[in-house]
Amino acid sequence: MSNNEQIVFLYRVDHIPQMVVDHALATVPDGYTLTFTPVEDSDEKRRDLVAGADYLVCYGRPFDDIDVAKKAKIFQVLSAGFDRYDIDSFTEAGIPICNNGGANAPTVAEHAIMLMLSVYKKLPAHHNGLHNGVWLGHHYATEMRELRGKQVGIVGFGNIGQQVARIARGFLADVAFFDPIDV
Repeated sequence: MSNNEQIVFLYRVDHIPQMVVDHALATVPDGYTLTFTPVEDSDEKRRDLVAGADYLVCYGRPFDDIDVAKKAKIFQVLSAGFDRYDIDSFTEAGIPICNNGGANAPTVAEHAIMLMLSVYKKLPAHHNGLHNGVWLGHHYATEMRELRGKQVGIVGFGNIGQQVARIARGFLADVAFFDPIDV
C-alpha cells in the first residue's frame, strides 16, 4: 500500500482543458497522488475515490459524497463561491471547506474592462469585418468612445468589483458601486 497522500480532483471535462489536467499530473509533489474524476465517472467509482481521499478539490460541479469523505482533511473549491455546497454538512463532518477567495479577481476584472473597451472601440465590428475580408478602417471613427470621464457602475463590490474599480480609475473613469453587503 502506498504512503502517498491522496488528492482527488472532482471536475467537469468541459470546464478544464486536458493540457491543464496533464500539467497538474506532471507536477504533483513527491508524497502525493493526484486522481482526476470527471462528472462522467460512475457514482461507484467517484465515491470509492472520495472515500480514499486525504484532500478533495472540486471545480464546476456539486458535491454530494460527504457521507464517505471520512479521511478528507480539506475540501478546496476552485472558484470564488460556495453556492453549490452545503456548508453545514461540511462543518458537521469536520471538513474545512475553502474557496479561492479572490485569487482570480485580477483576471476577471481585466476581462471586464477589456469587454467595456471592446464595446467602446467597436472591436466586434472590426473583428467581424476582418474575418470577412473587409478592412473597416475609420468606418466607426465617429461612434467610438473613451472610458475616460465615463461613469462605470459596478454591482457587487467584493474582490472582483474592487479590482474593476481600481482599473477603471486608471482610465480616469468615475466609479459608482452597489453591494448588498456593507463594505
